[in-house]
Amino acid sequence: MKPTAPNPFAAAVASTLAAVLRLFRRPQLADLLTLLLMAGIMLAIAAAAIVAMVLTAGEAQATPLTAGDRVQLVLENGEGFAGKYQIDLQGQIALPYAGAVKIAGMDAAQASQAVTQRLEAQGLFRPGAARTTMQVLWWAPLNVSVSGEVFNPGTQAVNMPASRDRTIERAEEIPGAYAPNRNLSDALKAAGGITTWADLSRVALRRGGLTTVHDVRHLLSGQPGIDPALQEGDELIVARLAQPEPLQARPSAITPPGIKVFAGNMVQSQNNAPAANALGALPMAYGSRLSQAVVAINCAGGINWSNASRMASLVRTERTTGQTRRWNVPVEKLLDEGSDEINPLLQEGDALACYDSQVTGWREVFKVLTDILSPISIFRGLP
Repeated sequence: MKPTAPNPFAAAVASTLAAVLRLFRRPQLADLLTLLLMAGIMLAIAAAAIVAMVLTAGEAQATPLTAGDRVQLVLENGEGFAGKYQIDLQGQIALPYAGAVKIAGMDAAQASQAVTQRLEAQGLFRPGAARTTMQVLWWAPLNVSVSGEVFNPGTQAVNMPASRDRTIERAEEIPGAYAPNRNLSDALKAAGGITTWADLSRVALRRGGLTTVHDVRHLLSGQPGIDPALQEGDELIVARLAQPEPLQARPSAITPPGIKVFAGNMVQSQNNAPAANALGALPMAYGSRLSQAVVAINCAGGINWSNASRMASLVRTERTTGQTRRWNVPVEKLLDEGSDEINPLLQEGDALACYDSQVTGWREVFKVLTDILSPISIFRGLP
């Protein structure tokens, strides 16, 4: 009979136990080092296992059921219990003869197990005889409170139907267990998106009496990661950074798709027709700066000697304090230097005006005087 190879793990354990025994009998430095080494290895293995469990749980996260969801219970040999149910405001479904079963917060598989346990506990089925399956027919919209560093804090509705034609009856044609628009990122988007002050490493999710903190920086960068599923009544609190982060002002899954600024142009140049089209609300990409808006309303460029001294004026009412701030910047300096101090990021509702140069102003004055004093104008006024 061929001898079996020794087990390395068993040998290491035996060696460690022997070192422990010797340590109590005749303490030696070598035994202490062996014990510390094995303890370190075991701690490293335990830490790796915990990390693996957390990552696996995050990847396999199922969407929890919540109030308003409509489900279908399939029960073998239980026609009196099988059918369609809608979860009420208490998170329960009412089963005939068995009473209410709370399934909000569970996924479909957990809800099926809860129903099975209730049916067997009430003596309606023998243990092991109630074979149930829970199918999600329709994922209801959610009301979620969002506060902190978002543009429109307050109660937000997520997973709203795209149109009135999307009814529960049509959605029930194909049962499914995936809700595409009931995640944390959807709530941030519904709240107008995050500001440049948002600390995405500390987004708190408050559910009932429990608060968890999530690092969702991957939602801005587009990297893979966990996007927590939400339930009815959840609260999100976006923490504030010590300093704003300009790199967060860019299109993403949790930022505004664009902003509108109010633009007015006082430039009188005959070749400035695009400026007239920019009057009023000017759509700009999120992350645009003052220099880009100045170019968009045709406030920059032209004849150098007459247009170089144009002035751009930006007026902003701060969202959090209600105070009004103003930037008055020469256009040429804005385009040459473009520092953050004189070239701020644009925000929703900013007001922008462009003032002409003094040369152009005097030219317009002389033009008016010439028209008034022109002999032709004088003779036209005679009877």
